[in-house]
Amino acid sequence: MKKKPLSIMERMIIEIGIRQGKSNRGIARSLGRSHSVINYEIKSHSRDRTWYRAVIAGRLKYHDAHLIGGKTISHESIYLFIYEGEGRYLRLYRHLKRAKNKRKKHKRRKTKNIAIPSRISIHQRPTDIDANIIPGHWESDSVEGKKSGSKQALSVPYERRYRITKIHRVLNVTAEETSIAIQKTIDCFPLHLIKSITFDNGKESAKHTDLRNDYGIDTYHCDPYAPWQKGGVENTNGLLRYYIPKGTDIANYTDDEIQYVEDILNNTPRKSLHYLSPYEALQKDWGGLI
Repeated sequence: MKKKPLSIMERMIIEIGIRQGKSNRGIARSLGRSHSVINYEIKSHSRDRTWYRAVIAGRLKYHDAHLIGGKTISHESIYLFIYEGEGRYLRLYRHLKRAKNKRKKHKRRKTKNIAIPSRISIHQRPTDIDANIIPGHWESDSVEGKKSGSKQALSVPYERRYRITKIHRVLNVTAEETSIAIQKTIDCFPLHLIKSITFDNGKESAKHTDLRNDYGIDTYHCDPYAPWQKGGVENTNGLLRYYIPKGTDIANYTDDEIQYVEDILNNTPRKSLHYLSPYEALQKDWGGLI
């Protein structure tokens, strides 16, 4: 009989259990699962999120060097060990977020070019936004679910300076639903931390002028077929897919599970933040606003 896959909530309980020092069997009892399922999950997917890409190298260098006598290691060395060294035979790639057995080049994703009223090109956006030094400049994208499912999707606003991610369930990928979702993000922050939002050319951004008129937020749009111009949120969506795989119905996930994914992303150390997590960086500069 095929075993029922673990839900996001069950994975969250496993992670909490590990942090509390519980045994695999103890975690299994709390979930009503076989301990073999828990053993496999922990073995297949590292629960220590600092063990991922450059995060190991950076976290050791900037925050945990005392644990290894001040030694350091580059992220490229870690990759080489995983994909070309002894780690390949140990199949360590399974512990990475996307669990690919080899490194692949990214392909551009094409989007439909839709007429958007009062559209301002990303090329008219102030160049200092590109430096990611000034807080309050956001990118927005949508993550769609199973095409034959409920039509529910996720609206994902992403802040460029602190790498803060917000995730909102929407009933469908429309301008109205996306506008409501972004307003929820606006409600979470003072307006000086929401200065601009950059969209692609999807239909869900058609009501972007409401943000300008109601909140005084500048809005910009990428070139057609150039989602890489808002690469921060695109990369974040790739990480999100580790927890909510492509082709699944968003309606199958509870609000708590979606919130858990948001918390995971905001508590993961980032190289661009000197290996602090987005929440740690926000706390450091602003005393925490969430």
